[in-house]
Amino acid sequence: MPATGSEEALRLEGVTVAYGGVVALEDVSFSLHKGGFLCVAGPNGAGKTTLLRTILGLLRPRSGEIYVLGEKLDRRNAARLRRRMGYVPQLDRAERDIPVLMEDIVLMGYLPQLRPPRTLRKADFGNVLELLRIDELKGKPFSQLSGGQQQRVLIARALVGDPEILLLDEPFSGVDPLSQRIILEALCSLKENGTTIILVTHDINPLFRVADLFLFLKGRVVACGGADDVFNEETLRRVYGANVRVFTTDGEKHAAIGDYHA
Repeated sequence: MPATGSEEALRLEGVTVAYGGVVALEDVSFSLHKGGFLCVAGPNGAGKTTLLRTILGLLRPRSGEIYVLGEKLDRRNAARLRRRMGYVPQLDRAERDIPVLMEDIVLMGYLPQLRPPRTLRKADFGNVLELLRIDELKGKPFSQLSGGQQQRVLIARALVGDPEILLLDEPFSGVDPLSQRIILEALCSLKENGTTIILVTHDINPLFRVADLFLFLKGRVVACGGADDVFNEETLRRVYGANVRVFTTDGEKHAAIGDYHA
């Protein structure tokens, strides 16, 4: 579905999320048009993963409203709207050791989408494998793949259901440069075909020319805008602290940020 540039895929209005008495997100507001690419960044504990889980309807906000694909998100429609979204969570150690074949992991992505009797769309399956360049890995155990290959498999799992919104949590963590490039190229292709993308990352540099919008979180929204507006030392120091430098090489901006993982 091509992006219209005017229709909203997502809108948050004053969203606050708390775990018990601890506020993880406070008064978060922003919107993203269909076919847009949003990069969400910030230090550890900034609420980035909480934001994704709230958009998916897996967490209920204490206050505020969320609109997904034109519908106000609530308990009654959360599961249905979630089927229109694809989610790639952070890859953990337990997942890396799953003793099944690569293609079985990808096929799991069909399960939320299809009602019995389930009929696999082989053309879609093959196209997704080709997009992420993992078609040659068929027949190989998932546990024997490299970290970058495993990440591409998990993205493929999220894509076979043909989501309108794709949410990715740290997809470049532990990924080799080749896999990062393949993932970025795949995301650009998806965006061109109208998929709305929300990507959480620690490393904002690869997204400078790719993302339409950067959302910097620190429990609250510190800044939200295009790269030219927010990719600067003043904004990044508000997010990560004083140890930040932005420089330009061959027309590309890069940020050198200190130990923001702490």
